[in-house]
Amino acid sequence: VGRPMFQTGGVQSYGITASGGTPGARYYLSTALDRDEGIVWYNWRRRIAARANVTLTPNDRFGVQASLGVVHNKVRLGAPAQSWDLMTQIVWGSPLKTELRGFRVATPEDAATIESWSEVARFVGGLRLRHQPWSWLVQRLTVGTDIGDETSSQLFPRHPDGENGPFGGLSKGQLTVDRWRVGYTTFDYLAS
Repeated sequence: VGRPMFQTGGVQSYGITASGGTPGARYYLSTALDRDEGIVWYNWRRRIAARANVTLTPNDRFGVQASLGVVHNKVRLGAPAQSWDLMTQIVWGSPLKTELRGFRVATPEDAATIESWSEVARFVGGLRLRHQPWSWLVQRLTVGTDIGDETSSQLFPRHPDGENGPFGGLSKGQLTVDRWRVGYTTFDYLAS
């Protein structure tokens, strides 16, 4: 009622990179922005990423490589679970459910009021040192870290009809938030 059920989804990506340097010092920089729209108006994704690499080799005996990357991704999901997904509503609906206009458990307007989000932030960094003090010995030390944060949330808004609303007991209102943080640190030493 009012707004169309489906729309033409769109995908947009923008990026820029730069690289250069000298034989003793090189760099690489990049950034990207993605904007995606789903087939329903309340489903979308925004992502931004950046990366930087620097390599320094002042002589044949010593070298340093440093890199870092960051990503931030935010998604508004089309449905918090398959039972609320619009396609599932259509496929498993029934024309006999006249109060729901044939949809399985909720009208598209009611399903669109469920706010389901996922937000991910990630940082990856590394440093590699290479040293060759003598012609017969090469040593390398690599240190890295990978840190990720994810927050997922799901909001069923309070409905005026309470438990008699479109989401049953969830129509009284419910907010669920899950947060995860994962971090890895690696050390690697090699001598030959």
